[in-house]
Amino acid sequence: MKNRAYIFTLVMAAFILQVTSCTATNALTPIIEFVDREDVKDWDDKTLEEKRGIFLRARAESPDMFIEYIDSEIEKIDEKIRIRDLPPEPTPIPIPPPVDDDEECTDLPPGAPAARRSMLWKPVSEKDGRLVVVFSKPYSGHILKAELSTHEFGIPHGLGNGCREHFRWSEPGASYSNSTLRAYLDNSQIHEWEIGDGSQRAEF
Repeated sequence: MKNRAYIFTLVMAAFILQVTSCTATNALTPIIEFVDREDVKDWDDKTLEEKRGIFLRARAESPDMFIEYIDSEIEKIDEKIRIRDLPPEPTPIPIPPPVDDDEECTDLPPGAPAARRSMLWKPVSEKDGRLVVVFSKPYSGHILKAELSTHEFGIPHGLGNGCREHFRWSEPGASYSNSTLRAYLDNSQIHEWEIGDGSQRAEF
């Protein structure tokens, strides 16, 4: 009989809510008779904290048969609050891709400071394991040919690694020890570098 009385009460409460146009989520339906009528108005506009308080007040007035249900609703609200209050994930720091010898070159920005004229001797390149010489930016577009004193000319491979001229040879750098590297420029100048141990990476 007692259960039937509760069911009748719930049905009547739901009917009253419909007639008075009070809005509330279905979560309140089983305990509507233990909730203040003002609490169910504008339910969807209430904050999570306000909804939690309503359930806590209903819990104090509800019989034991509804406590487990109310506690489960409070747990749902607590989980929503926890998720809402999580700190934002840190913005990942982009990792630049590894630089390849033949990286595409972009135009230098206007007014870029001119670096000293130099070159990088890479005895074993990542691309093919052979010698590659990388000239500094001021040489870019001005080298007609690059030659070692072994009378072998480097094969030009365009610009890369920050708009720098690349020249490749047929052997690893160790094969060109104790030689002279010459760069023939478009202004008729010839720049030279003395190579000692060709197997060692070096910047001149």
